[in-house]
Amino acid sequence: MEPVLLVHGYSAESAKNEPEAVAQIFGNLPQDLETKLDPPILDVNISRYISLDDGIDLEDITLAFDRALKNDFSVLYSGGFNAIVHSTGALVLRNWVRRCSPRPSPCRRIIHLAGANLGSGWAHIGETLLAKWLRFIGEGGAERGLAVLDDLEFGSNWAWELHRHFLQPGNSMRENYGVMEFSIIGSQPPPKNLIVPFRYGKEDGSDGVVRVAASNLNHHYVRIGPSRVPENINWNDAVEFSTRTVDASARGDLADFKDAHSVFAGNYYHILEENLPGEPSIQNANATATRRPLVPFAIPYCCAHSTQEMGIVSGTQTRKEVLELIRQALNCADEATHAAVATRFSEMTDQTYAKAAAQDKHLLSLKGLFAGAEKFVKDFLHTPQAQYDRHAQVGVRVRDQHGNAINDCSIHFNSFGGGAEPGILINELFEDTHQNKASPDTTTFYLRLEAWNGANWRDRLVQVNGVDLEIDCIDPKTQRVVFVPLRMRLNTDQLTRYVKSHRATLIDVELLRLPARETFSMYPIGGSPKPSPDARGPST
Repeated sequence: MEPVLLVHGYSAESAKNEPEAVAQIFGNLPQDLETKLDPPILDVNISRYISLDDGIDLEDITLAFDRALKNDFSVLYSGGFNAIVHSTGALVLRNWVRRCSPRPSPCRRIIHLAGANLGSGWAHIGETLLAKWLRFIGEGGAERGLAVLDDLEFGSNWAWELHRHFLQPGNSMRENYGVMEFSIIGSQPPPKNLIVPFRYGKEDGSDGVVRVAASNLNHHYVRIGPSRVPENINWNDAVEFSTRTVDASARGDLADFKDAHSVFAGNYYHILEENLPGEPSIQNANATATRRPLVPFAIPYCCAHSTQEMGIVSGTQTRKEVLELIRQALNCADEATHAAVATRFSEMTDQTYAKAAAQDKHLLSLKGLFAGAEKFVKDFLHTPQAQYDRHAQVGVRVRDQHGNAINDCSIHFNSFGGGAEPGILINELFEDTHQNKASPDTTTFYLRLEAWNGANWRDRLVQVNGVDLEIDCIDPKTQRVVFVPLRMRLNTDQLTRYVKSHRATLIDVELLRLPARETFSMYPIGGSPKPSPDARGPST
């Protein structure tokens, strides 16, 4: 069995960079790996990195890790190792593979414990002035780690590009780097988080810090862009379509699709790239489709991001289940066993949901915590199963065809589209909407796809009966530029294919930006312009 390296998350760094202090970050996990696994891990290495310096970002941490690995622990680099990472440690290891690793990688397996792969709502809270003074006063002058928090915020362009790297041809984590990954996260915040005045500490479908959907590495990626080259688009036709379409939306009407099978209104856009785990991917019209393998994914019961009782790293109540999942991952040797591990991880998740459906024991224990606050308990804790409601996270990033960010666009999911009458409006599924602070071109939506109804979990997404994705932008600085609006019809099958429980969907949109015809004119010397076949401009 290869040696194991443990990598912690944001703000978990020890006060001192000494072995005894660093060991406390991981609780009893190092000892349990050595004594409770079968076979035991004979070589366990712990690590520490600085995350609370405002000027150090995840690229710096990655480079520092690479330097320490190759110079101080070259035996790991030359002989191979496994990594067990917690929270932000997932981004450190994935970025190290992207930036520094040879192919195949000496890192054989990465086991993610609540990996913050697509962000955490706490990153947004951690950047506030309140957080600044709480850290400064309560943690001996500690900074907030602003550069790391930027990468951890929902909709971080850095994180998007990190994960997109492994979706490109020749960059597959499994096939090209030879790294097997495993994703494990709980869906239960610790009881103390229920009194936190921020939604991200007690969100349903999260472990109190990281959303299940944002942690799962089986994310979806879709890229939408122009279906024809901009210079061949008739300016007047584009203006007429844009005006008609935006006005229709303002009236509450739908865009005019060519026929019942049209996906995009106006024939201005099409799907450029599509990558969904377990399905053949589409890179471009000429690329050979490849099938992206599923990453084994499990949700242990009553497991939180941290605390001594419920924490995924050091929790005493969750230790048996988490260790068993780690054991299966470490003993996974090839493609055949990898598929078997994925099945066992899924079975663990099914067991968790069976337990959550059958037991209300957390309600009783939490009443003791909030003695005398029966109304609070009744209002917020009478359905503990809701914490396990299955959610999805959908991010939409909008840029023009040149790659420039479009920060002031409107993104709307129209329930009256989709080609069918809605059973419920998709608005009822939205729990949170977040526009990234550093990259306002990216908006992240959080949806409750399945809700506990007292007996079981009810699928709400299928009741929406599809939607129209509507994206508009009007340049406030000039009327000589038109952004051609996007109208994409997603029927029930398409919507439920792109948006799935416990997963994130990343949608990149290249919105057509067209300058007016008079922006640039050409004339022959001494004469009038040569007549054009179409005075309005070239048609397609």
